[in-house]
Amino acid sequence: MTPFSGLARAALEPKAFLAKTKELIALGISVATRCDGCIAFHAEAAVKQGATRDEVMETMGMAIYMGAALA
Repeated sequence: MTPFSGLARAALEPKAFLAKTKELIALGISVATRCDGCIAFHAEAAVKQGATRDEVMETMGMAIYMGAALA
């Protein structure tokens, strides 16, 4: 777990994207990969980082749209 934890810390460090944006990206990936636990975790994390309901819903809509081609 230690290497994964280090990877997570490095990935979430605000650089070109704010933490909110990174959580919204993670949420979109979670929806596209259909990981229920991941969706819940990253939706909550995005809100804690300041994402609005509209931002969360738009992220989920885009992920569903993009994932529909793979279904």
